[in-house]
Amino acid sequence: MKTLNAIRFCAVIAALSVGGQVQASEHEKTYLARLGEVQSISGNGDENLYLLIREASVELESNWSPELAKELARVFDALLDVNQNHFLTELLMPMSEIRADQFDLILDSTLSPENRALYEELVQMVEDEEREGNG
Repeated sequence: MKTLNAIRFCAVIAALSVGGQVQASEHEKTYLARLGEVQSISGNGDENLYLLIREASVELESNWSPELAKELARVFDALLDVNQNHFLTELLMPMSEIRADQFDLILDSTLSPENRALYEELVQMVEDEEREGNG
């Protein structure tokens, strides 16, 4: 009887873990679709775009997906073309720090050389501000 209960318990745990993976892939699909809709950015971008980048970054923090990371980097590259504010790098944090080994490779292959250099400068500005304050 104990063995049967243990098997049932394991089956329930397995079913729940598969359900969590399905849910995560649904979030990924949603962010991929929404980021894919971004073909051009006018002005400096807007709050909806910033929120989308932040939400996709949070998703990548817990559920890494190279495909989503590439799409996020593509949109981020387009945003850097029109807005060079250092707060943009904060939209990617802490994912860009936690997943640095994976995300940096994608940034290297996706960002234009100018935007890659700009990204490094902006990250340094944020680090300096955190260390020294912004005053």
